[in-house]
Amino acid sequence: MLPENVPPNMRLLSFNSTILDTAVSYTAYLPKGYHDDQRMRYPVIYLLPGMAGDCRAFGKQVEAYELGMREKDCPPAIIIGVQAVYGSYYTDARDGGRPIESVIVRELVERVDNVFRTIPDREHRAIEGFAMGGWGAAHLAFKYPDVFGAVSIFSAPIGTFDFFLQENASIVADVWGNDRSYFDENDPFVLASKNRDALNGRTKIRLYCGDKDRYAVLTEDMHRQLDALGIAHEFKLVRDADREFPKVWSGVGMRVMTFWKDAFPPYVPPPPETRPATTRAAPKEAMP
Repeated sequence: MLPENVPPNMRLLSFNSTILDTAVSYTAYLPKGYHDDQRMRYPVIYLLPGMAGDCRAFGKQVEAYELGMREKDCPPAIIIGVQAVYGSYYTDARDGGRPIESVIVRELVERVDNVFRTIPDREHRAIEGFAMGGWGAAHLAFKYPDVFGAVSIFSAPIGTFDFFLQENASIVADVWGNDRSYFDENDPFVLASKNRDALNGRTKIRLYCGDKDRYAVLTEDMHRQLDALGIAHEFKLVRDADREFPKVWSGVGMRVMTFWKDAFPPYVPPPPETRPATTRAAPKEAMP
């Protein structure tokens, strides 16, 4: 059970997962005006937390998005904080014990589309993450291009199997089961190449990292890989920023918000219902 220290602009919700046979938590932010016009539908941004996997960690980030929406730098959107698993890298564990990827793609997305007035198509569904969340965002967006139409990747350690063996061998064992071929099935580098045609010209992609981040070279490698594949994307190394999300976020400038204007096609709500005029006489007690 998660504690109740949820940011005031978000709600802590849950649903019963068939895959896990237990309740799964998530947080939801609804944009201003959501309850005013029932015809209006909204794009969704899924936020993936870092190593700790806490869906309540996005208060400040959502505040920034809320301000961006208020100032019309960012289109109104529903924001979902995903509850993850520590060190999962948003990959179904090789041994089947922690199917976080399947829960997100097969259950959470459907749940959100059923509960909220989303625009339930890939063009209006995005995923964003920092660090492990950035790896997960790249992994899920590149693996499921028919689910997510935009991806925002911050400071992701998109390294090789050998890189992860050196950095944290226990995660390689826990997540990928020390299986190089299973890692390759989920490696964003491999997935970008495998699904090149489904991504290019269809998925909005951005890569950001601080230039003082020790993993900056990995973001640069991903940038070069996408360039080599001819996949359009945005890329920036933020000057004088290290591995601290607020520094990278603020260093991007206004593009951190305006990116979503380009990512999400405009939505026009249907016209109000029109009822045929009645010719029945009003009741006598209603007459003047």
